[in-house]
Amino acid sequence: MKTKSVLNFHPSGTVWGIYTECFDLRVLGRLRIFRATSIQFNQRKQEWEVKDRVRTVLFSSPSRQTCLDWELENLIKP
Repeated sequence: MKTKSVLNFHPSGTVWGIYTECFDLRVLGRLRIFRATSIQFNQRKQEWEVKDRVRTVLFSSPSRQTCLDWELENLIKP
């Protein structure tokens, strides 16, 4: 899978996007990183779940990698 990286710059100086190590983000200045989602294993369902900050399940799969791929495809604004 080809990795796609998009950074969005707000006039206030805030930058948001999906974190990637494709390039060193420290060149932009001091970083404060916050995750928009978490990927956690649901033992009862026996699958991985992508949850937003209020713990709503956005996507689930038996594969953690599939959840990571879903994040990349669905959380990056074009």
